Amino acid sequence: MGDVRGGPIPKDADAYVQQDLAKHPTVKRVCSRTVLMASRVGTARTIAAARWTADVMPPSHARYEDGVRYYRCIASLNGQEPRRSFFH
Repeated sequence: MGDVRGGPIPKDADAYVQQDLAKHPTVKRVCSRTVLMASRVGTARTIAAARWTADVMPPSHARYEDGVRYYRCIASLNGQEPRRSFFH
């Protein structure tokens, strides 16, 4: 698993609801498999793109209430437990 980037939560997005945030056009573009695959490092570059699942991690409700307004893009290998970051 790795987190690569993300950004400020768009003002017109549901901020801490993962399923809704993942559907937002800007977030979908930033956290796309294409973007994530371009940022792989090390041995991750040898793993086929089809083996990766891209997703979005919003702040928790509590962190959002505390003022956190950023999301992160994450990816994991299908069927494997995350052990380290493969992205920059």
